[in-house]
Formats: sequence, C-alpha cells, structure tokens
Amino acid sequence: MCMLSRKYKKIYYACLSLITFVLLLHNLHNFQDFSFSSLKTSWGKKGSFCFLSSSDPSGRGPLCGGTSDMAPTWGVLLTMCFQRDSVESTEQHKALYETVIKKWLSGTELPIFVIETSGYQLNFRHKRLWYFTFDDAQRKTVGSSSILEANALDRAVRELKELPEARDITHILKVTGRYFLEGVEEQLSRHAVLCSPVLLLQTHRKEDIKWQNSEYYGIRKDALDLLAHRVLQNGQHMEQSLFTLSTLLGYTFLGPGFTNSQPRGGDRLVINPL
Repeated sequence: MCMLSRKYKKIYYACLSLITFVLLLHNLHNFQDFSFSSLKTSWGKKGSFCFLSSSDPSGRGPLCGGTSDMAPTWGVLLTMCFQRDSVESTEQHKALYETVIKKWLSGTELPIFVIETSGYQLNFRHKRLWYFTFDDAQRKTVGSSSILEANALDRAVRELKELPEARDITHILKVTGRYFLEGVEEQLSRHAVLCSPVLLLQTHRKEDIKWQNSEYYGIRKDALDLLAHRVLQNGQHMEQSLFTLSTLLGYTFLGPGFTNSQPRGGDRLVINPL
C-alpha cells in the first residue's frame, strides 16, 4: 500500500471503508444497540487514515491502513473516588490516589486526566494534569461498580470534548486509579505504526465466559462513550461489555503485563502481572 500513488490512495481507502462498514453490519447481531455516531473513519493532521478492523484477535486487522508517519496520540485517564464511608478509609484512598497521580506525572511524559466521582478537590496542580470532579449521586445507592465506572467514563467523555488540550489526543489509556503501569510508554510506542487497533487490552481474558479484565485498556477516544453507554443501557458488567466491544471492533494485547503489588478493591486480590 505504501507504494500507491497519492492519486489512488483515497480511492483505495474509500473502498476499504465501505468493506469495513459492511463487516460491522454483519456483526451487529452480536452487539445490539450499537451506535456508529462516534466511531468514524477520519483523516489525521498528517493525511493519515485509520479504519476500524473487523474482529481480529491479532489486532492487526486486514482493513487497517495508513501512511508511515501516522502515530496515535495518547492520554491517560485515571478513574478515582476519594470520599469513602469512613474518615479512615477516605484518608487511605487519598494517600493512595495522590501517590499514584504523582507516579504517573514523574514516571511518564503523558498528559494525565483524572475523573473523580465524589466531589473531592485535589490540593496540588501540575502542567500535565487535568482534574475533573463531580459528586455521583448513585455512588451510595447503586451496588454495581460497573455502573459507577460507566458514569465516570460518560462524564470524562464530555469533559474531554470541551478541553482544548485534549483536542489532538486520539487514544485514551484508561487505568483504574490505584494502579501505576511501569514502562507503559514503551509498550504503547510499539503500537505506533500505521494504524492502531481500536482496543489494547490486558492479557487477562476469558473466552469461555466472555470476560475481559478492565483494570486498564487502551481505546480510541471516539469509542470510549460506546463502552460507557453499553454498560448503562444494558446493565452489564464492564468486563462483559469490554469483551463484546473488543470482539466486534478488533483488539490486541498491551504487553505481557505489568509488575503489580497493589491489591484491587473489593476482594483485595493482587493481580501480578497486571
């Protein structure tokens, strides 16, 4: 494809785009109520072009093409909830989350976006940190962490759309706020070729029960709201919705995993590597 002249590239891309659309329609029976409104092919600043691939576990996708100067622009989205049921728990989470934020700022060069769901005001600033907080009324009445996570993602999508500094970001690395992924920039750079898959996932995936861990994942920014709406509309676990979306749109795994000693919330299980 790289040897095609500019004259024929647009025709080539248009044909592939049509094929992609047909394949997506073919898979709709596996993903009801799917919305195409925010997932669209688009020309980048440097004339690069990215297609959605059909389901392809390799993540490469036969319908993925572009010019050699194309590279995704990443931002990190951390989801957090500082305020807890007790003062002691709130202080513990405050110490944990502030430490994690500082690790992301000192350990990477990526822009860091935090969406916080209890109305807590962070007491420090940084030139690469954007902090959004709101008090989710459902956090004390809804038992599903997936619903609360989807509410956070939905709010984050709206905030990022209004933020000038996020305008050029094409991909979001969503990470649960208690984790820092050492060496993630190097892992992300390995996918900065031609066209990135829609989803970069953890290796913790269970095909038999259709379950994809969601402690972190990389996703095209214009696909983030699809994941949130799927959970909110159908009441599924986040992990089930992420599995379905990845099966439809294509994915690859982000590295072999990251060294981790931090237990997850709830059952306090330590997933290592994460």
